[in-house]
Amino acid sequence: MTIPEKKAILNKCRELNDSINEELEKLSRLKSLAVKVTPTLSLMPKSTNGDDRIQSSCEKIELQEWKINEKTDLLVDLKKSIMSDIEMSVNDEILKALLKYKYIYLLNFKDTAYRLNIKETTARKKKCVQALKQIVISEKTQYIAKTLDRGHKMW
Repeated sequence: MTIPEKKAILNKCRELNDSINEELEKLSRLKSLAVKVTPTLSLMPKSTNGDDRIQSSCEKIELQEWKINEKTDLLVDLKKSIMSDIEMSVNDEILKALLKYKYIYLLNFKDTAYRLNIKETTARKKKCVQALKQIVISEKTQYIAKTLDRGHKMW
């Protein structure tokens, strides 16, 4: 597997995390709108077209929460699998830490370099390339990444 292919799979964590954050924002907007929905109380018969705004709002919120839960479960599975790949295939402790900070904890190179007590350029150029050369992406991780590609089309 090439380095760009490895990076693409490792970057799925960040993409999925960003997607979950977007879904959380949508959920927040839905809840905000749902609070503004007021029922109309009347003794007159209701229309038969099933236009119940409160029920509709609750259903949208429930669907949104389900999407968030599904994506969160996938993110946890992906992170566990990548963590296992790092532990099993990378020998150097600094390179392990770099991969974890960058792709599991989603830190930028500046913060990663700070935590490793190395220069940012060293982290970005030398160490990251070394780490990406060493890591072996398991079939399980590849499968989860492919599931994500298919899953985003469904959501």
